Amino acid sequence: GAASSSAAAIGKVLDIARDTNRGVDAGPGDRERVERAVDEAVASASTTTRNDARASHGRWRLAYTTEQETLWLLGKGSDVEAYQTIDHDRGTLVNEVIFGGDGNP
Repeated sequence: GAASSSAAAIGKVLDIARDTNRGVDAGPGDRERVERAVDEAVASASTTTRNDARASHGRWRLAYTTEQETLWLLGKGSDVEAYQTIDHDRGTLVNEVIFGGDGNP
C-alpha cells in the first residue's frame, strides 16, 4: 500500500545518506540521487502529510547535508553529531553540531 511505498522511498533516501557518510563522502551525482529519492518519498507520502507543514516540527538528526561548514565538522570524527530543530511556533530553524556526545540534552 501507500504506507509501504512511502517507507521504501524514505529507506532509499536513508541508504544514500548512509552510503555517503551523511554527505561527507558524497561524490559527483550523489546530491542529484538524494534529491530524486526525496522527490520519490514526497510523491509517495499521503496528501495529508505533504500538506501538513507541522509534520516537520521537532528536532531531527541530520541524515544528509550539503551545507559545507556542517560537512567539514562532520568529517572531523565519529563523535560528531548534527541536528536540525524546526519550530513552527517560533518560526525558526536551527542547525547544531555537537562534539563528543549523543546530542541528548
